[in-house]
Parts: sequence; C-alpha cells; structure tokens
Amino acid sequence: MHREIESAERGLRAARLGDVAVLTARQTGAHVVHGQNPFHPIDQPVDDPGKLGVASHDEYSAHIVTATNPETGAEVEWWHRTAAIKAENLAVGKRSQLWMLDLLIGSELHFLRTVSFHHQLIPASEARAAARRDLVRDQAAQMNDAEKGRLANDETHVNKTAAQLRNADLGYGSRHHGDSWIGYVTITETSRDRLQIASRQLEEVCENGLGVEHLDWQDSFQSAASGTTWPIGRGIQTEKPSVTNRVYRKLAGKTNKEAL
Repeated sequence: MHREIESAERGLRAARLGDVAVLTARQTGAHVVHGQNPFHPIDQPVDDPGKLGVASHDEYSAHIVTATNPETGAEVEWWHRTAAIKAENLAVGKRSQLWMLDLLIGSELHFLRTVSFHHQLIPASEARAAARRDLVRDQAAQMNDAEKGRLANDETHVNKTAAQLRNADLGYGSRHHGDSWIGYVTITETSRDRLQIASRQLEEVCENGLGVEHLDWQDSFQSAASGTTWPIGRGIQTEKPSVTNRVYRKLAGKTNKEAL
C-alpha cells in the first residue's frame, strides 16, 4: 500500500496538479466531518478514523445533518445538496485553466460549496480516433449545408473548431491522452429555504459564467452524492471502448486472458 501511495503521489506531481499532499486516515476523517459540519475545523484530525461522519438523514433534494458548534456547543442544522457537472451539458467553446473561477471564488455566491472532479485517462490511440471521427462528422455537416445552399450553422462551426483542436492536441508524438471526466459540486446552507435560493444562484452562475447549461442534481440519493465531494471517491465508471477499439485490442492480444 505504501508503494501504491508513493506511486500515485509521483504521478500527480509529474502531471503538475499543484501541491500534492497525501492525507492520513485521521485527516481524511476530518475532511469528511468538516464536509458534513463546516463548524468542525478541517485541520483538526478526528480521534477515531474508524468512526467517520455525523449522523444524518435524507429528504428529497437534500442531505440534512444535525451537529454542534465545537466552539459554542450550540446545535446547528446543515442542509447539503449535490449536483453533477457533465461534459455533455457544457456549451462548446474555448476554456482556459481559470474557467471554474466564478464557481470557486465568485463574488455572486455567498454560501458554502465544495467542488471535485473525477478523471479517467483514455489511451491516446482511442482518444485520437474519437477526435478524428468528430472532425470528419462536423466537416461532412458543413459540406452538406454548403451543397444544399443553407446558411452556415454556427454550432457546427464551433464543434468543428473544437474537434480540430482536440485532434491537434492528440497528434502523434504529443504524449497527450484523452480524458473522461465528471465534476461534482455540493452546496451547504442552514435551512431548506436558503438551500433553495442557493441552488438557483448556483445554476445561474454555472450557466452564465461557466457555460454549464444544465446541472444534474442528484436528488434521489443526496446522502450518497455528498460523498463525491469528500476525499473518499473511487473514481468514475470505466469508459466503454467502441466496437472498433475492442476489435483492435483483440487483434493485439490485449484480452482478459492476458491480464495479470
């Protein structure tokens, strides 16, 4: 386990994902408790990492925690709600490394929120093939519009430009791989009414500032969804390869029989 942790840490540092710090079991427990009860200091490790979290209950659209403020001893109720940010719900367009800034430190949001992204690397060959398919499809759509005398479709043009950029990024020798990802954001307030207002504000900021056209609220299982923004995630469901990629894998002998 120590070797695996060190290997993961080296990989994250090599990917230049910022300041990488491995959490101990007690620190992980502190993050979980802080996620449920923000009054609990995030840098105060829990006494027993085997007993994580605070008792809670679910209502539709909310995960409710009743806890105490360690400083005053007063009882407080926290209402949490989690939404998924999916790639298919993003408006196509150029984005910089700061495209999440309005969500992270935006002045329009005055409530607590926690954001996490889960990633799965897609082998370069498969990602390159997918980018080329998208590029060919968008070029064909543009040619079809031109042949039939229709006005150019702005959406098709933007999609084609994005496909060209992906194809260039994944070119031979680039050492880049594809990425399948999903984002989660948990918002926290002190009452149902305030949580409802916060939900509307979050949707507005995500649509106008981030280009997220739709937030997928995990309303039927909010207590489980809260865990997606705690440091306990096990990743996302594995991306299924296309039929062509499965055939190539078999031809190359990369089947379950050869797996370790």
